[in-house]
Formats: sequence, C-alpha cells, structure tokens
Amino acid sequence: MLERSVKSSSVREEQWLKSYYSVRSAFSAIWVALALSIGKQGTAGVAVLFAIYPAWDALANFVDMSRNGGTGKNRTQAINIAVSAVTRSRCSSH
Repeated sequence: MLERSVKSSSVREEQWLKSYYSVRSAFSAIWVALALSIGKQGTAGVAVLFAIYPAWDALANFVDMSRNGGTGKNRTQAINIAVSAVTRSRCSSH
C-alpha cells in the first residue's frame, strides 16, 4: 500500500514538472517571438517586455520553490527570485 502511494506521488510530481516546464518553455518562446517583432518597432514595447520577463521568472521560481521544500532547500531559487525582483524593479523604473 505504501509503495503504491509513493509511486502515485512520484507520478503526480513528474506530471507537474512536465506541465511546469512546458508552460515555462511556451512563455519563453512567446516572449522571444514578441521581443523579435516588437523590438524593431520601438522602445515602449521593449520596456514592457523587459519588465514582464523578470516578474514571470520570479513567479515561476517561487511556485517551484514552494512546491519543493521552500527557501531552506532551494537557496539558489530564492536568490533567483531576488535577482529577478531587483531586475524587474530596475527595468520598470526606466
């Protein structure tokens, strides 16, 4: 019974990770496509894109970190969140 529960939990975690990284990949691909198309037109759109990506990255890392043990087990993700937050605030202030 316990073995079945562990396998079930492992399968759920694997499915979640596949979904998580699929969403991150799709967002990144769309962001790159927008950056390439908007980048040619002007700076306002580029500024928005440069503010959006660090915010998205921080959110995605926060969700992943929260599901996998929090800041104690994931210090590098906590640092990534902090850097993304600083980057986002600097991008949106210009």
